[in-house]
Amino acid sequence: MSQEPASKIALVTGGSRGLGRSIALQLARKGNDVILTYRQKKEEGEAVVAEITTLGRKAVALPLDVSDLSQFAGFHHRLAQALESNWRRKDLDFLINNAGIDSSCVKKRAGALRAGSRFRGGQTGGHPGKMRLGRATRWLSP
Repeated sequence: MSQEPASKIALVTGGSRGLGRSIALQLARKGNDVILTYRQKKEEGEAVVAEITTLGRKAVALPLDVSDLSQFAGFHHRLAQALESNWRRKDLDFLINNAGIDSSCVKKRAGALRAGSRFRGGQTGGHPGKMRLGRATRWLSP
């Protein structure tokens, strides 16, 4: 009696639109389950979840604005709940940091950034003013 291997779970930040959406769908096509984040447009996140489920994979969309550091504690809680209720797991297998913040968000958060924010890393190639979220494991760890 062979047991079906557990599916791999990927978290794709910014997975509701554009490149993140394409990444989430491709991961599902390759046999992975997906947790994706959206900033404001819940319906776009839910549409990607619906597409992924038609591919026979599990998916969940969670809200997260990576430019607002105060959201990370709540996101961690929602992520833990989603992992437990959908997969009976406490961890994920892949993290794709696709979400970014543009220069207008940086200007709004300039004080926090100067005071030593949790955003690390430099410019992303081809996208001036856009930063990747770094040190994700710090907020994913309990």
